[in-house]
Amino acid sequence: MIIGILIWAIQRILDKRQKMALTEKEHHKFSDKERAAMTLEGSNSFLVSSDKSIFAPEHSEIFQDMNQPLSHYYINSSHNTYLVGHQFKGISSVEGYVRALQQGCRCVELDCWDGTEGPIITHGRSFTSKILFANVINAIRTYAFKASSYPLILSLEVHCSVEQQTQMASIMRSTLGEYLVDWFISDNEVELPSPAALMNKILIKGKKIPPGHEDSATESESATESGSDVNSSKECQDRLKELGKLKKKKKQHIAPALSDLVNYCSAVKFKGFDYQHIEPFYHMSSFSERESARLIKSDRKNFLRHNERHLSRIYPAGFRINSSNYEPHHHWNAGNQIVALNWQTFDLGMQINRAMFMVNGGCGYILKPERLRKYESLTANALTTATTWKLTIEIISGQQLPKPKGQTKGEVIDPFVEVELLVPGADSVKYKTKTVNNNGFNPIWKETADFTVHYDELSLVFLRFCVYDEDLGTDDFIGSYCIPVASLQSGHRNVPLNDANGEQCLSTSLYIRSSISRT
Repeated sequence: MIIGILIWAIQRILDKRQKMALTEKEHHKFSDKERAAMTLEGSNSFLVSSDKSIFAPEHSEIFQDMNQPLSHYYINSSHNTYLVGHQFKGISSVEGYVRALQQGCRCVELDCWDGTEGPIITHGRSFTSKILFANVINAIRTYAFKASSYPLILSLEVHCSVEQQTQMASIMRSTLGEYLVDWFISDNEVELPSPAALMNKILIKGKKIPPGHEDSATESESATESGSDVNSSKECQDRLKELGKLKKKKKQHIAPALSDLVNYCSAVKFKGFDYQHIEPFYHMSSFSERESARLIKSDRKNFLRHNERHLSRIYPAGFRINSSNYEPHHHWNAGNQIVALNWQTFDLGMQINRAMFMVNGGCGYILKPERLRKYESLTANALTTATTWKLTIEIISGQQLPKPKGQTKGEVIDPFVEVELLVPGADSVKYKTKTVNNNGFNPIWKETADFTVHYDELSLVFLRFCVYDEDLGTDDFIGSYCIPVASLQSGHRNVPLNDANGEQCLSTSLYIRSSISRT
């Protein structure tokens, strides 16, 4: 029997519990057309539809101020963008750049080496395949601004001879043309330009010849990045020994033609925080995840001050040969802008990164919280106090949960949900529901998780939902979803789920009720 639910009845529920209006358009969308009323089936469809998503719809649009210096923004960034698998024996592919750019990445890495037919991109001294530099630049030209009109940074790690560096410069000039920023956009600048001022522009990050040193040589950044933080590994021991030798290579000549393309992202070796007021605003440095973590622990205040004016790039430690990722929110908490991850691995680190950059219309730029971009101007009280929040999540039910690993046959799953709170500078906190046996279609939990958050900036606090199939051995992963707490909508909401590759599981969701309040 079909039960008609009139618009005023369901509206009363929404007004009372969520202070949310059900529009006539929404009512019509989910109503029985003949009865002009919302049926039980229609109301259920409404409650699990995208209209009831956990993600705040206003954050799907660009709503932040885009006229501040680049150093005031987090920038969606990729490490070793050309790789689609393992760090030392994976495949190099132009597709890596295409995928990253289509997903809103605004800083991609190009690891450049001499090739027999011109410069190539590959993971040097490894078993990874090679692709032509020219092919990558062509792909970048095509896809640079498909997902976002805000500036794209090409992070060059150059191992080429001067001759092939000159070829690289020629290829970029001829292919990228008017997109390329090859000089400062105005005279007498004292800070980096804004994302708005650089729309549809491409910046080159690399080494630059110091003024007055036409035929200068400079320390190789590639040796620093490739050889840092490498732990022993039987599989790659010989490879890592070779990388260690790179540190002995102190100087590498720079082609003037390539140097001329570097302006706002001039890569220099970090000399210490004592130099932060002396260094020009366009100087930037790279840090391994371990070096960044050490600086955050020992001198976070000065790291914050440094990152008010300068760009900093963080990259994965050398031991991550399987292309795993670190958790980026700890590094964002020190104001680091370019926190580069291995995009081919959709692990916790990449899930946090995707959640972060869903915000602000997915444009790839997120304005840092005020206290992380105006550290000097804040009062001592504002720097030392932290707001306490109470976050309550009721896990109500699931809808059409798939079998693990894309299977279509086999036993019915026994799902449970794990809710994880991730706060910068702290260990994560988890809540696990009971297991519902033999029901992947519509499991019901009706369990409540309460979290306490001692942190002001909810844009850097993340909530992750993971669904697993309980097994005698290892529990099988079903799907996950991660969201910044600042983008979480209160009330009864549905949570979409992504598979292990980051693809959305169609018609699959969790149904929850959420609330957050100051205490």
